[in-house]
Amino acid sequence: MEQIGKNDEENKKYISAEDVNRFCYCPYQYYYSLTVKKIPKGTKKISKRFKRGKKYHRAYDRGLKMQNLIRVLAGLASAAIIAWIGWKIWSLLSLS
Repeated sequence: MEQIGKNDEENKKYISAEDVNRFCYCPYQYYYSLTVKKIPKGTKKISKRFKRGKKYHRAYDRGLKMQNLIRVLAGLASAAIIAWIGWKIWSLLSLS
């Protein structure tokens, strides 16, 4: 969160677009990027948190992929139903 300014107090007043994006993606990532600059080797507590975060994000990404798949399948099913209804209406009108 480095901004061009006169002093550190003025820098704290501004939030960059990158900070907003990082916070929107994952508030914990934003928090850790501000508080944890370098992770000392052998720190198990922090590494457990990062492992838990990676596990969470993998599950979250899987859920997003599943939602996209369901949307595509629902769109295809809707198109098929509309086509079938149109074909039935066309066949009824062509008989008369």
